[in-house]
Parts: sequence; structure tokens; C-alpha cells
Amino acid sequence: MAKFKGRPFIDEIGNELFNMSASRLTNYNDWLYDLKELYMSIFEWDGLTDPVDLNVVERWLLEKGNVAFFVDAYIGPMILPYTIDGGLDAYGNPAGIRAYGMNGYNIKLNRGEYVLIHDNRLKQPALPMLMDYARRLANIDNAIQVNVNAQKTPFVLTAQTDAQLTSLKASYNAIQDGKPVIVQVGQSTTDGITAFKTQADATFLEMQSLKESLFNECLSKIGIPNRGRPKSAQVNNEEMTAINGQVIHERNDRYLPRQEAVNQINIMFGNYGIKVSCDFARQLYNYGLADTMITTPEG
Repeated sequence: MAKFKGRPFIDEIGNELFNMSASRLTNYNDWLYDLKELYMSIFEWDGLTDPVDLNVVERWLLEKGNVAFFVDAYIGPMILPYTIDGGLDAYGNPAGIRAYGMNGYNIKLNRGEYVLIHDNRLKQPALPMLMDYARRLANIDNAIQVNVNAQKTPFVLTAQTDAQLTSLKASYNAIQDGKPVIVQVGQSTTDGITAFKTQADATFLEMQSLKESLFNECLSKIGIPNRGRPKSAQVNNEEMTAINGQVIHERNDRYLPRQEAVNQINIMFGNYGIKVSCDFARQLYNYGLADTMITTPEG
């Protein structure tokens, strides 16, 4: 991925800085993509068909914190983001909204014509939290890469003559390529050649453990069971109970607003034959949680 051309030394530094910056941005985007996918995988909806795209609905809840369910007279049930259009009541709830789609569709709705679905009880988007975790995880990954690379160049070689310098460069390139270097030298051939050890401490294993702990912390925030610590660390029953408790709390913080919205939807739009349900994804519900701390969903 070369971007700079022309001046050898300056251009080499510029290319390296550009590639490092691009690598870090890609690393951050990869983490954010993965965390979004995990966040959106917690719940399963039932009773909704086209044109409702539930994957997009969960992404909107993640990014915006709130969406609106309503029934369009021509299209049918819809779940879309909205803007407030009609003021607020004493509790800060909108008296009217304008729902909008990505294709220019928009409709004015008054209270009683829609049900708001909130991602959590604070009615706030989770995207800033995931962006922060993605940044911190990417920073650790970048630090690990720097530390691992530092292990590849553990010494500096100096020479007094051009001939020695040429030989050292050839030998060093061979070492970097993983080739054996066998040199037959005379008694004075190595005079003036010096090696300075510059090896950085190998801390990538500790940083890897830090990354795993941070990732598990993020999983708890999302509501996904985890060990809380890297596998090499002992986790006693009290710590596991605390981890389970946080996971269940975070799940309920997202589950209860959805369940409340489902109940309102089924009551308000029951005449349309609509019966919606939302529950935890089966493959994630009790994975890794202590049996004494979970209740299997009905059905």
C-alpha cells in the first residue's frame, strides 16, 4: 500500500507511517464490526414478517436507542427510526413522532398510533460504548504488534569498513528470511564489528491477557456469558456468581423495554391479527451461566 514516491529515505518513512495508520484504522473497524454483531445477536423476534427487517431494527436500536412500531394502511406493520414531532409530555415522552425510512418514506404519527421500542431502560444508544471498547481493544492489539515486532530486531550491528558493512547487511537479511548464516572468518575479520542488543521486553503475553479481560468485560456489558478472566487465571465461585449477576442485569436492562413494547404492540394492534414476541436467542440464553441463576424461557 505505497502512497509516497520519489525520495527514498523520506518516502520509506512516509509509506511506513501511512501503512501503520491504515492498519490501526482497519483493526478498530474490525473490532467495532465484531462488537456490533455480538450486541445484535442477543434477541430473537417472532411474529413479524416482510417488510420488517429485524437485523436492521436491532442495528437501529444499537445506534439510535429507540425505534417506533406502527401499521401503515398500505404497507402493513413497520418498525422505523423517528424524530419527535409534537412536543413532550411531563415525563419527556413524545406526543407525536415522524417515522422515516432510508428511501425517503416518512409519516406523521400521533400518540396511540405507534409504540416506541427502547434498547435499554435509559433509552440511550449503545454505540458510543462499543466504539470505546473497540478503540481500547484495537490499541492493545497495536501494542502487541509493536512488541512482537520488537522481538524480531534484537540487536544493532556496527562495522568499521564498507566491506564489513556489506557482509553484515547480507547476513542480516538472510537471518530475517530465516536462512542459516555460516561464515568462515580469519583471525582479524571480526575486528571492528560490534553488536548492541536492543531487544524490548516481551510483554505481549501480559497484553494478550489484558485484551481478553477487556473483551470479557465488554461481553458482560453486552449480556453474553464469559469467564471474566483469561483461561490461565483461576475464577472462584463468588467471582463467577458476580460475573453471572452482571450478565443477567445487562440482559434484563435490554430485555424488559422490549418486553414492555411487545405487550403494548399486541394490545394496541391486536385487531390487525398481530402477535409479536421477543426473547433471548436460544443459543446464548444460558450458555456459561450458573444453573441456579437462570430461568429457561417458556416455550
